[in-house]
Amino acid sequence: MTTNMGPPPPRNPNVSTEPELITQEESEPTTVKTSRDPPQKPPVQEKESTSDSEPNSVEKPSSSELSSVPYAIPQWSEPPSHHFFLEVLEDGCVIDQLKVYEKGAYMFGSVDLCDVVLEHPSISRFHAVLQFRSSGQASIYDLGSKHGTSINKSQVTRRTYMDLHVGDVIQFGHSSRLYIFQGPSELMPLKRNQNLGPAMADKELEVRDELAESLNDLFSSLSTMVKSELQGTNNILELLEKMNLKVAEEYKGFGDVASGLRVFVEQLKNKSGNFDEYVQQIDTIEQQVTEFEAVISVLDRYVSLLECKVQSVYQHPPP
Repeated sequence: MTTNMGPPPPRNPNVSTEPELITQEESEPTTVKTSRDPPQKPPVQEKESTSDSEPNSVEKPSSSELSSVPYAIPQWSEPPSHHFFLEVLEDGCVIDQLKVYEKGAYMFGSVDLCDVVLEHPSISRFHAVLQFRSSGQASIYDLGSKHGTSINKSQVTRRTYMDLHVGDVIQFGHSSRLYIFQGPSELMPLKRNQNLGPAMADKELEVRDELAESLNDLFSSLSTMVKSELQGTNNILELLEKMNLKVAEEYKGFGDVASGLRVFVEQLKNKSGNFDEYVQQIDTIEQQVTEFEAVISVLDRYVSLLECKVQSVYQHPPP
């Protein structure tokens, strides 16, 4: 998607709308470096040569040229909210990583005034700018360089903001180095350009192979774990089945005993019905015995009185 955007209206009407120019009097921008580069070490000159006839050594600009930078930082320029970086690729190998998230614009060129110094014969003094919007959208702005700038092997329109997405490959001039714009994976478009070159294709295939191997190992581990769980469950079910059979046999014996007890109780009940008549007779006899005991008690008292009278007669005979 190609956009040609100018600076939006100023936020404060009282402030001048003239864009701020990068001049020589400003503090010298720091060249983007990584932990692998020694401090204060100048960029290594690329070995690749180009077909265009330019001087073999980069000519240093004069003071008058340095004072005129062909780019004005727009007012809507802001640092991105995500941690973006450029992955430098040469001959299929990653040789460096450049952080590009600390400010809103990064200038690429062959002079020391640029944020990223590229020492290749096809690189213009002020070649291109990586510009970020307040929304976080990244763009490449070619500063009218002689040999141009390419995104995914398609040369961009000069002096036009060209949208840049995560995974896009940037090439400045005819340099053999490729700069892959990296960032959060969720910002990568769903459809990527398939013509990213054999190096990117090999790297993507390698990543896919590693991912497939990891997934295969994961599924194998899950399969083994599920089989173990199922085998354990099967063993538990077999044990429960054996326990149920054993309990059933035990309860079967208890059932036989209960049936015998029920028959015995019924027999006792039948026999107890025949004893009811005898029980009534015993109750009658018991009542008669009680009455007889009362009569005997009366007779016993009467006999005692007779004995007393007899004794008194023998002790006092009549005259």
